[in-house]
Amino acid sequence: MFDTKSDFALNKFDQDAIVCRSVTGVHIRLTREDFASEEEFLRWKAWSDGDYYDTEKDGRGFYDNSLPLAPRVDKLGAIPSGTSLLPWMLPRPARSRPGGPPP
Repeated sequence: MFDTKSDFALNKFDQDAIVCRSVTGVHIRLTREDFASEEEFLRWKAWSDGDYYDTEKDGRGFYDNSLPLAPRVDKLGAIPSGTSLLPWMLPRPARSRPGGPPP
């Protein structure tokens, strides 16, 4: 699922600015006017897009190869432990009828 509010998406889809998050969590837009020349802006925009892409790609390997710890997937791929199977593997004693002889 693609997060349209991620730093990567905000920076990538705003071609007229370099969008980055400050330490306070507010997004800052560096526009062409903030740079000395058009070439300098384009150089830093290309670097920024590439850096965000690499960061996003590096994080994907972990999340794509993990299972969420949600309650509905607890049984997914679960193998019963030996202690949970042990009572079913042991023979049961025969029950006697009330008033009858013991087994």
